[in-house]
Amino acid sequence: MKKIVILGHTAQRLDFYQQSLAELLPETVNIETRLFSALGSDDLEADVAVLTSPFFIAYTKQHLPHVSSVVLAYYTLEEETFQQIQAMERTGPLSIVGDGTLVDSNRKMMLLEKLGIRRSSMTVWHPGIEKRKLAQNVLLFGRASLQVPEGHKVLLIPHSYFSVSTILEIFCALGMPELLTRPAFQDYYRRMRTELFFNPSITVASYHEDVLDELAQEGLMLLSSGNIIEYCDRYAEKVVGIPQENLIGKNLLDIFPSMDAFSANGFKGFQERVITYRGRQYIVSINVISHHQDQVGYLRISNYWEQEKRQNDLRRQLIHKKHTAKYTIDDIAGISEAIQSTKNIARRIALSEANVLITGETGVGKELFAQAIHNLSGRKQRPFVAVNCGAIAESLLESELFGYEGGAFTGARKEGKLGLFELAHTGTLFLDEIGDMPLHLQVRLLRALQEKEITRVGGDSVIPVDVRVIAATNKDLGRMIQEGAFRSDLYYRLNVLPLSIPPLRERKEDIIYLIQYLKDENNYHFTLSPQAVEAIISYPFEGNVRELANCVEYLANLGLEEITPSSLPVYIQRRLPPAGTAAGTASPLSAEGDVAVRVLGIIRHYNTLGLGAGRRSIRTQLQQQGRPLTESAVREILEDLADRGLISVFRGRRGIELTPSGRAYLG
Repeated sequence: MKKIVILGHTAQRLDFYQQSLAELLPETVNIETRLFSALGSDDLEADVAVLTSPFFIAYTKQHLPHVSSVVLAYYTLEEETFQQIQAMERTGPLSIVGDGTLVDSNRKMMLLEKLGIRRSSMTVWHPGIEKRKLAQNVLLFGRASLQVPEGHKVLLIPHSYFSVSTILEIFCALGMPELLTRPAFQDYYRRMRTELFFNPSITVASYHEDVLDELAQEGLMLLSSGNIIEYCDRYAEKVVGIPQENLIGKNLLDIFPSMDAFSANGFKGFQERVITYRGRQYIVSINVISHHQDQVGYLRISNYWEQEKRQNDLRRQLIHKKHTAKYTIDDIAGISEAIQSTKNIARRIALSEANVLITGETGVGKELFAQAIHNLSGRKQRPFVAVNCGAIAESLLESELFGYEGGAFTGARKEGKLGLFELAHTGTLFLDEIGDMPLHLQVRLLRALQEKEITRVGGDSVIPVDVRVIAATNKDLGRMIQEGAFRSDLYYRLNVLPLSIPPLRERKEDIIYLIQYLKDENNYHFTLSPQAVEAIISYPFEGNVRELANCVEYLANLGLEEITPSSLPVYIQRRLPPAGTAAGTASPLSAEGDVAVRVLGIIRHYNTLGLGAGRRSIRTQLQQQGRPLTESAVREILEDLADRGLISVFRGRRGIELTPSGRAYLG
């Protein structure tokens, strides 16, 4: 029996998703739900885990080591409900009210925007905002409770549903694509708002054949005894470049001398080969049978490169939309010299076809850089296929990468499966956490990179692939090579174009900038007190940008207008100096009235005048304010401010300037 587990935050939502999914699946599939808060250290076994929030992804490796496939859920609404929303939108702006938090309201607004509602016509509302700011049209999602003033039009939307693409992904993860033909799914497809268009009544078994028959463009010739061409169609005439009258009645070998290899012992049965004719390559298939002591048969011919292009286009149509790169180099935020330099290197790397090895700590954005490189390259219109080598069980990783033939192992699909190398053909294959790849698969990967061809598991046919590989790791591969855990020849094959991404603690001037970026991106409304800014900047962020993003979302969910150190996550508060720290050991920014804040204010004054401040002018200003300091004390404060990313110190007349983080700190 197949098993699905749905992970979520609230039992009510999980019950609804379980019920709606049960209506689409046979009784042989067991569906369980699990609250994320109840996940323990015990291993959870399932064929498919459905994550109802992207924030669960980081925990899947720890808590779901025995889950074969993980599906991240996307959502939609019923078409009837969406049309009601569209009708309301035509009468005026919409206020979106989620389950009580700003974050949930923002997610609902992003869902509506994705489905086709204009962002400019929507605003979000949550407790804490005055009711008079509600638009005339109010959308209440889920368990939202709000006494809407009279005169407002209200639409209650009890549930959002799994998107059609999510349902398709679940079917495929279960290895049960035939569920597409069930009336329950067809009814679901008709009821839901979706951008996927296909004929849901078509049978899975005939889909591939129907597509090929409809799109196939190949020439046909009929043959009689002696290999005489009795008939040819216009496409054969076009492909070969010889008029029909010059083909009919001729011996096939007179037209195609290179086909002698076919007929070494006479044409018998079915044969298929690639031949060269007038400098071009053609795919030729011949099927000859004996009939009343005569031989009759047919020949099909098509341009090899046209067929290759058509197969690539078909492959792109059949590849799920997740095999695209949505991030560009402009989506990588940061103002530090370190991140700007890294982005410039990535731009130059993208122009090459060579393999790339991206190194950096967890959370620095290695996949963002991989997608950006792909979107800057000549392959940007082709597939971008990503796989985490550490998130897939070792026993499954080989078949995921290289595919398998039907019946290659117990549980394999009878029709076989394309591997990720084939799916990425003519595009980019991103191998994340390459350091976690088992040694025996490193050998196969090395051969694929060297020979540009792969063989499916359980197969013997060699399949050529044109793939650019971008690998990434947070491990020290040099040390792993010394320990025998990583092959040196594979390392040098991957590390043609190295790209190292600096950790966030080495570019502290990016921290405040990224916080503001995330606030703007998610429409968060809170401010940080100077003491909170100091605490955040001094925190090392070992999880880098990912950890910072989690911190920002945590702060947004508090519903506070101003964040103070006592409101920061516990893991940051633990790094704060203890209360009552001696004056000589306190941080220069431990209180708003500290001398370091005065120094920042003096620097801002000079910058406003178009000047850079100097140590001597800062000492003079401090003395006039009744806070005299020695030159060494001023130098120590300036070094500390520079380390925290609040100022930039330049040589010469340019002097000292506030960074964007410093300006944000002072407000």
